[in-house]
Amino acid sequence: FFIGGLSSALPGVLTWQTFNLWLAHLGYTKSAIGLFFLTGAPYSLKIVFSWLVDRYKLPYLGMHLGHRREWAIFLAWSLGLLFILLGMTTGHISLWATAGICTLISICSAMNQITLIGHRVECTHNAYASEAVTSSIFGYRLGRFLGRAGVLFCLAYVSWSMIYCILGVVMLMTSLNYYYAPEPKR
Repeated sequence: FFIGGLSSALPGVLTWQTFNLWLAHLGYTKSAIGLFFLTGAPYSLKIVFSWLVDRYKLPYLGMHLGHRREWAIFLAWSLGLLFILLGMTTGHISLWATAGICTLISICSAMNQITLIGHRVECTHNAYASEAVTSSIFGYRLGRFLGRAGVLFCLAYVSWSMIYCILGVVMLMTSLNYYYAPEPKR
């Protein structure tokens, strides 16, 4: 559940906090950067997306994996690829297209968090619930720290684009955690 917490924290930090520093570095105005907080609106409305995760199975993955794991893997891959796309295109395409990518990240992040919490609740026996929540929260806090301080530290060595591409690969690797995770009984 630690990896789930980590993968829940990174998208929010990377698109709404650290990303604003990158836009400032590129020379965008404060009002343009301020509008980027609107890309986080779907994340605040994650309850709207919860019915998608609970009711629908994905066509190919659903045949080979369980319900929660299929969504977790699909969303981890979606987020990873969107971060790589964001890293490769920001500063090279229009600000509106960049905002569109950030909005998609926000939607996938909201659905990811719903999936991971549901998986944790359904997999954990009541006797171990507090340990599972503690592990998830620790991963979440570490993800927020790495998304801020880790990115700023890495800027001394690599570019903004490279950092976002690397963190996209990290998000892709979190899918391995759910590939090997047990599927909860429904």
